[in-house]
Amino acid sequence: MKSIRTKIVNVLFASVTFTVAAILIVSVICLGILAEQDSGMLLKHIGDENVNKINSSMSSVKSSVDSIFYYASDQVGHSVSSLQREQYRKNYLDQMESMCLAEVRNNSSASVVYFRMNTDYPDPCGFIYSRDPQTGEFHKGTLTEIELYDKDDTDRVGWYYLPQTTRKPVWIGPYMNLNLNIKMMSYVAPLYLGGSFVGIMGIDIDLSEMSEMFNDVKLYDNSSIMLMSGDGSLIYSTDNQTGLSAEDFSERYPHTFEAIEASLEKGEAVKYGNILDQYKLYASRLENDMFVCVQVPVNEINSSQRTVLAVSVIISILILLVTMSVTMLVINGFLSPLKELTNAAQQLASGKMDVKLQYSEDDEIGSLSKTFSMMSASLKHYFDHFHSLAYTDSLTGLNNKAAFDITKGVIESELALGRASFAIIIMDVNNLKIVNDTKGHEVGDELLVHVTSCLRETFVGYPLYRIGGDEFCSIINNADPKQLIEKLHEVTSRRSKRDLDLFGTRYQIAAGGAIYDKRIDESFQDVFKRADDLMYVNKKALKEQDNV
Repeated sequence: MKSIRTKIVNVLFASVTFTVAAILIVSVICLGILAEQDSGMLLKHIGDENVNKINSSMSSVKSSVDSIFYYASDQVGHSVSSLQREQYRKNYLDQMESMCLAEVRNNSSASVVYFRMNTDYPDPCGFIYSRDPQTGEFHKGTLTEIELYDKDDTDRVGWYYLPQTTRKPVWIGPYMNLNLNIKMMSYVAPLYLGGSFVGIMGIDIDLSEMSEMFNDVKLYDNSSIMLMSGDGSLIYSTDNQTGLSAEDFSERYPHTFEAIEASLEKGEAVKYGNILDQYKLYASRLENDMFVCVQVPVNEINSSQRTVLAVSVIISILILLVTMSVTMLVINGFLSPLKELTNAAQQLASGKMDVKLQYSEDDEIGSLSKTFSMMSASLKHYFDHFHSLAYTDSLTGLNNKAAFDITKGVIESELALGRASFAIIIMDVNNLKIVNDTKGHEVGDELLVHVTSCLRETFVGYPLYRIGGDEFCSIINNADPKQLIEKLHEVTSRRSKRDLDLFGTRYQIAAGGAIYDKRIDESFQDVFKRADDLMYVNKKALKEQDNV
């Protein structure tokens, strides 16, 4: 007959064995699933993050060129023939130089800015400025003699002839600008007035500076990030492979090339290669059809999983050895933490990641509990981390609602400390619904981009947020909201008249501003509501004015 002690030991041994096996199985399953999901999410996060950074740079350059274009149009007006007069043309170029320099000095993405008039005009016919990479200052350069080159010489004069052909702003590149010996891409816009071609204006982005951001990203020891052109040419890679044409890249890395196409099509990370040499890759496209690729060896992704599994096996063996030598005096104390550990494993298997163990004795079970808690905390951290939101609005390039909420939280903390000082301006677009109904939502989106340009011209140096479909906000300091709102109405009125043919109606931006007053405002929301109420008053006034 077996003694109770023997039975308890047997039951305890069986329970521990089962629990450890369950933990190992759950660990293997969960770690396998999480490693697969987390690596895909991490690659996608890093890829999209870099795409957003580059798109943001491109959007800022596009916005700057648009501002220069509208300024150039306004300055000429309808007197295109006046440009034939040398003094008038010189004064016009002086004004354009001042405008261009003012625009690019606040744009960290701009490397070169230029305005080149129609070659039919005699000198003076334009200007070009390049940023000094050491000082950040812009210096005037020598204009390219366009007449010396064939129209098909895209590396030297493509920036001049291509927008003439398209008659609209275009992205060019990436290409090696042989005039400046810089690998770049350019956003250029042609200026046509009264059917006459006046000139070209544009801003160049130095691709070497853009690629620098990749060097600060470290996923794994052997991960790599690639910047590629729309035709599949490799522009830059963090593993020092540069300057491969699309044909050379596809021939040298055919499986990588196929994986890039598959990832772009699916919009998610994909695996490629054989079992011994397998990679995971994610590719995401930029606004100008270039794309960013992030890849990492699958073996490196799984290394942490194998480490945790090995540690779990070692701990399991130690627990079994200790269980065989345990006495009756510690059996009761042993059963309690084992039950707690079993429950924790079941919770982890069911998807509950914030598992906490109370057992803290300095023994093997305590060590296992700490290891398990650390693993649970790590898993929860990964889940929380990859559920964070991007903070940039994809259409306008402004800060989005998530970014606004973070700023709101910071201000509310300042309010609690009694040292807040801020003002809020709420803005809403009038006649957007008319444009959407008559022109379509794509034109409506373009209207929002034009509105964003108005906001950028007005709120220089202040953060802008898109907090709704056509609702915007700016949080300002040391400025009078009324003056900014008046400037906004002036800018909007001017641009709205110019854009009448494009949108079929004049658009307006209703705005209301409120300054924090500790005597009447108890929270951020109080200031927001006052600004919002004033915005609706202004919205009504603008509509009544529009109907007069």
